Amino acid sequence: MSKDIENAVIPYTKEIPVDYRATVHSIFISTYSPYEFTNWVDESMSWKTGCMIGDWSDIHKAELKGPDVLPFLQSISGIKINPFELGKGKHVVCTNKRGKVIGDGIALRLSEDTFRISGGPNFVEWIDFCLRKAGRWNVTSNICSDDYFVFQVQGPTSIDILEALVNESLRDISYMYAKEVEICGIKVLALRQGMSGNIGFELQGPSDKGVEIFNAILEFGQKFGGVTKVGNAAKGVMHVEACFPTGSWDYTPAIFDEDDELAKEFCQEIGPISLFLKGAFSRKLGGSANNGAMDAIFSPIELGWGYSLCFDHEFPGSDILKEEKLNPKRKICTLVWNDEDVADVNASYYREGELYKNFVMPRDYEIAPDKVLFNGKQVGISMSRAYSVYLRKMISLCVLDVGLLTLDTEVEVIWGYKGQAQKSIRAKVAPAPIYNPNKKRNL
Repeated sequence: MSKDIENAVIPYTKEIPVDYRATVHSIFISTYSPYEFTNWVDESMSWKTGCMIGDWSDIHKAELKGPDVLPFLQSISGIKINPFELGKGKHVVCTNKRGKVIGDGIALRLSEDTFRISGGPNFVEWIDFCLRKAGRWNVTSNICSDDYFVFQVQGPTSIDILEALVNESLRDISYMYAKEVEICGIKVLALRQGMSGNIGFELQGPSDKGVEIFNAILEFGQKFGGVTKVGNAAKGVMHVEACFPTGSWDYTPAIFDEDDELAKEFCQEIGPISLFLKGAFSRKLGGSANNGAMDAIFSPIELGWGYSLCFDHEFPGSDILKEEKLNPKRKICTLVWNDEDVADVNASYYREGELYKNFVMPRDYEIAPDKVLFNGKQVGISMSRAYSVYLRKMISLCVLDVGLLTLDTEVEVIWGYKGQAQKSIRAKVAPAPIYNPNKKRNL
């Protein structure tokens, strides 16, 4: 393990109030935060039946300013800039020369020449690195990860609670647009989003006011049946149910592509801010996939992000991706795992003989992609295995050959590490997202 990891002091999250019911904490990116507040079962149901609040403040953030922000972003991604209105947020996917995903996140236009970007560690720092490396854009970059809280307030009653809190209508905010509101006299950006798959908002405001805002949402929520605090355990379920593939959880960032010299240079430079990535990759890696975590390096097309690519400009891998979008070979889906086979994995701990790899419930964050077979031939990669209490099923995201993307097609997931006991688990193809109550609907 590298010295920067050995000697690091990992802080506790500072944006949310202390809750002494949360006796177990885990790392979310680079801080410790509650794994559960009450229990992950109730927390996993909250965004389907009422309202949840979750802390995503630890995602990395930066502000880009200058007349060249948009052409610069187009030089490293397939982002569409026409139109890009004030208050609009867009999904940005950075790719390498082979068309594989370096990282992804959101760019939110705050003014004519000011944008706030947010995402995983490798996304924000990659953008900053490419800007400095190019040296030709009239753009300044300010990494401001610690300056802003990011709270997800999601679920069918979230709109009523937030409207009561800000004392104005939020129903005119279209999906992926933001509006400035006041909570407790504090200016906060409310970005209409749907991280849970349901209706919801991402709130961004000054970090030192996070606890005050968090408590205000809980207080106002009592009038509408309450607000459930969601910890790290249930957060992971949300990403799988609503199909939000996340770098270093659900796909391997292409900064680890050994054939990419620019990525190698980036990895050598990023230092302590890469603790989450380095820590994840220093763990025991790989499920049954032949090349471990490296088998989970995907293209935007494979991850279902072809909609975000615009080919009116050149960007890394654009020629490859243009052809792939026309003739895709693999795309993302959800797999619903067979109950009997899942139960047999658990049963191995109550009988003599070999033990199968255990299911961390409701999911773990190990980068461990598994092979998916059809008639004995590998046809895909399964990742992000999670238990959905809403569906009462074990599910996973899967990048699968397009010829098999028919509902209820049965495949096999090879569960377990190479060199250890493995279990063939039957699974059926389902839509991605599998939980989809129309988060983009008019309110």
